[in-house]
Amino acid sequence: MAGRLLLVGRLLLRDLRRRPLETVLLLLAIAAATGTLTMALALDDVAARPYERTRAATAGPDLAVTPHSTGTDALAELAP
Repeated sequence: MAGRLLLVGRLLLRDLRRRPLETVLLLLAIAAATGTLTMALALDDVAARPYERTRAATAGPDLAVTPHSTGTDALAELAP
């Protein structure tokens, strides 16, 4: 087992010396993927069922719409 670990360590160091840019890019991609997954798991509870939570908090409609104006002026604004 120790021989395998030594071999893997030597191969890793050789690869780091020969391809430093690729190694840095790989580590950056792994860090970005880890951060994205962590944020997604952390925000899962925040984003879960937003409409149900709004309905429970307001005890009523999911959405309320109020017009800016009414009457003939509002109808004239809607005309193409």
